[in-house]
Amino acid sequence: MIEIPLERESKIPLYVQIARHLKKMIVSGAIQEGIKLPGSRELAFSLSVSRTTIIEAYHSLEDEGFLTQKGRSGAYICWKSCETEKKKEIIDIKWDMASGEPSNDLIPSRNLARVARELLIETGEKVLSFPDLEGVPELRKELVTHAVSRGIPARWEDVFVTSGGREGLALSMAALKAAGVTRLWMEELTYPDAVDIARYQGLDLGVIPIDYRLMPEIISELKNTDALYLVPSFQNPTGGTIPTEIRRIILENSMERDLWILEDDAYGELRYGEFTVPALKAMTGSERVIYLGSFSQALFPGLRLGYSLLPEDIMESWSRIQARRSGPVSSLVQYMVMQFIKDGGLEESLNLARVTIASRMAALVQAIRKFLPDFFFTVPEGGIYLWLETPGMEGDTAQKLAADMGIAVISGNRFSWTGKKIEAVRLSVSSNESREMEVIIRELKKAWSI
Repeated sequence: MIEIPLERESKIPLYVQIARHLKKMIVSGAIQEGIKLPGSRELAFSLSVSRTTIIEAYHSLEDEGFLTQKGRSGAYICWKSCETEKKKEIIDIKWDMASGEPSNDLIPSRNLARVARELLIETGEKVLSFPDLEGVPELRKELVTHAVSRGIPARWEDVFVTSGGREGLALSMAALKAAGVTRLWMEELTYPDAVDIARYQGLDLGVIPIDYRLMPEIISELKNTDALYLVPSFQNPTGGTIPTEIRRIILENSMERDLWILEDDAYGELRYGEFTVPALKAMTGSERVIYLGSFSQALFPGLRLGYSLLPEDIMESWSRIQARRSGPVSSLVQYMVMQFIKDGGLEESLNLARVTIASRMAALVQAIRKFLPDFFFTVPEGGIYLWLETPGMEGDTAQKLAADMGIAVISGNRFSWTGKKIEAVRLSVSSNESREMEVIIRELKKAWSI
């Protein structure tokens, strides 16, 4: 086991402290190349922290090239070899259709830099102070005003600021378990991290069919010890949107059966379809909906800021869990986002992102219809993902063949938490320009020998 000194009263998050200490040990040679690190559950128990904290630390080290995670096998030190592989990957992969990282033209870096500079010069002590656990009140009030764009009526006291979407998920599921939930129902194709977090919390998982027409029948049989995890708008990975009439049925059952609903709206603000679809939290009967928002995911994921709108009777449990885990989000980050919203920068950036992403998605759709006419897909109404079925070719095979042509895509198997093999891939339009889409799909046609 590895002993890691932690300053639990420090403003530095625990996962950062853990990652920094492990990095020192790797660079010094104390932990050698190829060594397997303790499992996240084992190390979390040893250090008396949450498993999510260890997972975040390992993710951070992986992003910096100090370790590689090999699924169930575990995490391995690969400082030098990882750097070699990373350089090789940069050379080999020409088009990124896999990640959700925004291209540079979508990141409002100059505006954020200006905001940060002005805040530090004018109110340095304030923006570097220790914030309230729930978040800076001024930001929470701005977020309520911003939530109006999704049609959500909320009080600023309902807002809880989190360090990104994953932390919001972890806190939500822990709070639901504390409220008596034993089973979380998820779509059969869904965001993999949500599945991992639910399993870590010890929740049983129930399967919701991806066909929205079948949802009401499943939900009508649920009990008050069940809860739903849904990505209703521009779902990850399929890009689908739950129709308004199905949303009403879901909310009716929620009220009748005392069901909690966890609404993940990470890309809800990137709508470019013809018709608007309200968030579940904006509709009648949403009293038991926990809403997770994170516009930062589409614009500046590195800031790691998300927010949740919480029903009053879950807030106390949520706060207690957060106090035991990582504490509040950085004051500087919160004040930067607050000022960015007040100055109109957020709305301006979101408008640019909507127009740009819509153009890229339209170009992608046109290219698929031209070069892959036999491949089925549904045009999304928003968001950054398109789900492309690959008939007769499993997702893992399609992903490998695409990589051989310098194109990164994600196999559908990555999102199939039940183990069912999927003949599909997920494509993302956030990193490539519209003019590149035809070239990319033409290369995919060659890769898949069609």
